[in-house]
Amino acid sequence: PQEQAPPERIIGDAKVYRERGAAYISTGEYDKAISNLDTALQINPKYAEAYSNRAAAYLHKDLYNHAILDYGMALEINPMFAKAYSERAGAYINKGEYDKAISDLVKALEINPRSPTAYFKRGKVYAAKGEFHRAIPDYNKALEIDPGYAEAYSNRAAAYSTIGEYGAALTDLNKALEIKPRFAKAFFNRGSVHAATGQYDDAILDYGSALDIDPRYVPAYNDRASAYINKGEYEQAIIDYDKVLEISPKNALAYFNKARACEAVGRTTEAVAAYRSFIEHALPQQTPYIQHARKRIGILEK
Repeated sequence: PQEQAPPERIIGDAKVYRERGAAYISTGEYDKAISNLDTALQINPKYAEAYSNRAAAYLHKDLYNHAILDYGMALEINPMFAKAYSERAGAYINKGEYDKAISDLVKALEINPRSPTAYFKRGKVYAAKGEFHRAIPDYNKALEIDPGYAEAYSNRAAAYSTIGEYGAALTDLNKALEIKPRFAKAFFNRGSVHAATGQYDDAILDYGSALDIDPRYVPAYNDRASAYINKGEYEQAIIDYDKVLEISPKNALAYFNKARACEAVGRTTEAVAAYRSFIEHALPQQTPYIQHARKRIGILEK
């Protein structure tokens, strides 16, 4: 009979495939990662870390249900695996299942009360639910544990801004950018604060900084266009809406906003074309805008 490998050899082989899978995740080669992690789990079906790694690869591929199943397997094997609870919460967040995410994050924090990531994620969930009175204390706790957590400053700023505390928001965003100078979202969030307080020139500068870092940042083009419109600079707004549509050709609202900007500067033919494209790509909940677009087409084509 064939001699079987000793258990420590089997575990060692599984570890090689798991580590290779983790390396492929870090380079963005998720299918190769999954293949190697499949092999690791064939060798050692009780390998909690391999399930967790494969779940992370599924998360990157937006396969949230697959990820949730694998995190569940990891937690069956190791019920004290705090990271698996925290990361499964991320999958639930992406699915909009906020209560399940909170439940997982509470469990993660019971196991590891010093996890800034778990507090940060729970803050994000509370913010998504509009519960800013709960989000801000969680961001506070994340920053107490990790004072260099730029993302927590940026997200706390967004929460402050939503409840009208613009001074606190700007303080946080300046701190986030001090820690992480090439942080596109922090520039975007600071631009939004400036826009909310009528400082459109400053907003345009910050949106531009966000776009210098990430030239495909669609919300920054959209909001910069809005700032230009508030300044009466419609031609600049049209350029930004065209950029949005170059990146996202089915962005219905960008067509609608472009049409209105074109109308403002007398570019009637382009306005009609943009309204027609809006109608083509509009979602059912945008029915009032569709009615407005049809009315404007009728007027402009007379």
